[in-house]
Amino acid sequence: MNYKKHLIILSIILTGLALWSFFYKVTVLHLPLSSADTSTLWTVEARVHFDALNKPVKVNFTVPPEQPYFARLDESFVSRKYGSTIAKSGDNRVSTLSIRRASDAQTLYYRAQFYVDETHLGPTLSNNGMNNRTVFEGAKLSASHTLINQVRESSADNLTFAAGLVHSLLNTSDGNASILLDRNFSTQNIAKTAQALLLGPTKQEGPNITTRLVYGFKLTDDVETRKNIPLDIYLAVWDETKKTWHYINPNSAAIGLPHNFLIWQYGDEPFISVEGGRDPSISFSFTQQLQPTLSIAQEAAFKSRSFLIDFSLFSLPLQTQELYQVLIMIPLGALVVLLMRSFIGIQTFGTFMPVLIALAFRETDLLYGILLFTLIVTIGLSLRFYLEHLKLLLIPRLSVVLSGVILIMMVLSIISHRMGLSHGISFALFPMVIITMTIERMSIEWEERNPWEAIQQAIGSLICATLSYLVMTNSIAEHILFVFPELILLVIVLMLWLGHYHGYRLSELFRFKDLVKK
Repeated sequence: MNYKKHLIILSIILTGLALWSFFYKVTVLHLPLSSADTSTLWTVEARVHFDALNKPVKVNFTVPPEQPYFARLDESFVSRKYGSTIAKSGDNRVSTLSIRRASDAQTLYYRAQFYVDETHLGPTLSNNGMNNRTVFEGAKLSASHTLINQVRESSADNLTFAAGLVHSLLNTSDGNASILLDRNFSTQNIAKTAQALLLGPTKQEGPNITTRLVYGFKLTDDVETRKNIPLDIYLAVWDETKKTWHYINPNSAAIGLPHNFLIWQYGDEPFISVEGGRDPSISFSFTQQLQPTLSIAQEAAFKSRSFLIDFSLFSLPLQTQELYQVLIMIPLGALVVLLMRSFIGIQTFGTFMPVLIALAFRETDLLYGILLFTLIVTIGLSLRFYLEHLKLLLIPRLSVVLSGVILIMMVLSIISHRMGLSHGISFALFPMVIITMTIERMSIEWEERNPWEAIQQAIGSLICATLSYLVMTNSIAEHILFVFPELILLVIVLMLWLGHYHGYRLSELFRFKDLVKK
């Protein structure tokens, strides 16, 4: 196969893998593109209290189901020696806490953590609604007929009919509404009365619209509403045409479920039941805290058993993760050196030496790093020229220079420490072998060519190391490459194509400027 076709196929495969993995992590796992992104994490708690009767106890109570706009990150029970299970019951989830024997007052807790996920649409709910028809008689039957006929004339479909009916029941000056509600205009009474009217006052006549009650509460920033929260109620109306549920607020007849409404239970069943106990009660509270979006998305991805997370850098120990946060930036530093050498024409001592020096700059800071590097190389070069007079062989000479470099670094560290300069302690992070080879290469260039050529390569190395440092310490690049390491494949593809560049370098425009003039 022609090497160009091979290169094209390889590039397409690597690019496809990188982009597929990247977009999957962003769109499905919701990993953020910025480390500064934060999300609100809501911790919801239910407190169950009852008196045990010194016999086996079994407590059943509903816990939040899968729902729109919120994704559950974690849930747990604080229940002493009670065993706990959670099972589906229709569209609800019911927890069961049990113990062989208990006595006196008992307090159990359920805690769950939720975060906002606008793309989370919740489960597909069944269309089971209210089945027990409320029988209206006498004045109530007449009032129901009048109210239903009035609302039907000003509605277009089941949803607008249901909303109009709730709106009419909210009208305290309406005689029919007062009769149907027994002058009790509480939210729950309005919701249940509207539910009965929507099913129909009799089997032979009535809208026969399927409805259900939905209980929950709004997660708000209001501190006063965070403890002992009363459950709000919404009326859910089944749309037979679109096969979906619509929600109506009995307080205002507004259509739609607020995005900050956490559903606790579908239907009007009791929230809690206790066997082996008496006087059960349940109360609700919640707190909020800001968490990095990355940590929330990471934990959610681990819970979903995603292959890309199980085999990601996040699965490594924290100490190893910190190491790879540095190492993963090396390809970008190598790309900078490649561009500077192949397109600009800057000469350096070796290919990877500037990248390694840039790694050392991460600890010493850029300015101090350049000064320390220049100082060590200058003293080491003087030592190398002195050893030339001793006529040593290559290996012994390099060994002496390496030992001298270590001694120089030790002396400079001690002096810097005595002077109160903390940056000097970071001398030990410089790659000693690379500096030794740099001194050797610079001395050879000095002798075989000329001092200016050696100085040029030293300056070029520092320029490339500086640019590599600026790229490798960019916080945005660090975050993106650590969270999406597959993007290194794109860097590799770019290097593969740059490897076939044989054109002129920018520096050659200055070398051959006389020819250009002619």
